[in-house]
Amino acid sequence: VWARAGFWMIGAIGKGYERFGPENGALAINALLNLFLVIVLAASGSGTTGYFILYAALGMLSNALVRLLISRSGASIRKGPIPTVFATRMNRHLHETGVLTALNIATLRTVEMSMLKAYSDVASVGHFAIASSLTKGAVDVFAGGISAVLLPAMSRSFGSGVAGSFRTMISESTRYYWFVGLAIAGGGFVVTESVVHLLYGARFDEAVPVVIAQLAAAGL
Repeated sequence: VWARAGFWMIGAIGKGYERFGPENGALAINALLNLFLVIVLAASGSGTTGYFILYAALGMLSNALVRLLISRSGASIRKGPIPTVFATRMNRHLHETGVLTALNIATLRTVEMSMLKAYSDVASVGHFAIASSLTKGAVDVFAGGISAVLLPAMSRSFGSGVAGSFRTMISESTRYYWFVGLAIAGGGFVVTESVVHLLYGARFDEAVPVVIAQLAAAGL
């Protein structure tokens, strides 16, 4: 937990300096290592303990990598006193984040999967899991990149006190998000059946309408 939380926090500080490379570079290196080592573990017949050790080790590595890349990028990270006004805002933000996290746990597919396992059959669980995974993947791929670049830029514009520039950025970003959302919703109608067949086979045809509906809702 310490390693992963530190990685995301240091990456966020880097974005405040408009250094997007350290976090993304660490993620890319970790992803390649993870792919290679998982193949090794699978080939050697490793059990759950082996995968947990790999997960923990990559967490520590990601923390070390982002620290190294941040220092090489020239961004300065050091401890110092927190201004009272900022501390008040940060505490409120942390409380709101805690509430949001609790709501996510209660409203994302964790609850639905538990209910389906308890009261339905295996096929229904499979259909729902496929739909949720494809929906989340589509939204993350399309919208995640925009958010990663847009939010720090908006923060900088707002902090500089240039109201006109900030309003323009809000207006343009809203249009981009509408475009991306419509692309996700429309793409769901076009490619879902082919993707489900490619990944899971024709026996999961009943999942196709669920995926399409979730993609349309997620996009909008």
